[in-house]
Amino acid sequence: MRVLSLATVLMLSTAPAALLARTPGDPQDEEIVRSLPSDRQIDDTAGAMDRALDALLDVHVGEVADAVDPGRPNHGRNETVGEMASHGDPNYRERMHHSVGEMTNSMHEISDRMAVLAPALRRSMKEFERSIKEATRDLPRDDYR
Repeated sequence: MRVLSLATVLMLSTAPAALLARTPGDPQDEEIVRSLPSDRQIDDTAGAMDRALDALLDVHVGEVADAVDPGRPNHGRNETVGEMASHGDPNYRERMHHSVGEMTNSMHEISDRMAVLAPALRRSMKEFERSIKEATRDLPRDDYR
């Protein structure tokens, strides 16, 4: 019984890799893979996000905060979004940038996985379509709409 269970686990653990392997040279698969963002595009986007994050954190909102909440403790009219959001945490900005880095790493991993998954999904859908056509080929067509 244990041998059968072990064999089943081994078979199931290797099946996804076999099922998801890309068909070399398939033009549709290659187009799908080409449409995914490159590592450079992901890294460039991360750089832009880091710069946008800094710009957002440096926006002065103290005057607006005073107008909305006149009774709030006076932190200054030049208080920035970053100063308000950090609640005195000196590592706040660094942690925010670290989050962008982690997201970038995740995007690289997702892109790598999609390069394998998307073509496999396309082929599965084509096979499903063929199966449905085969299963329904003898059904009368004129009364169905």
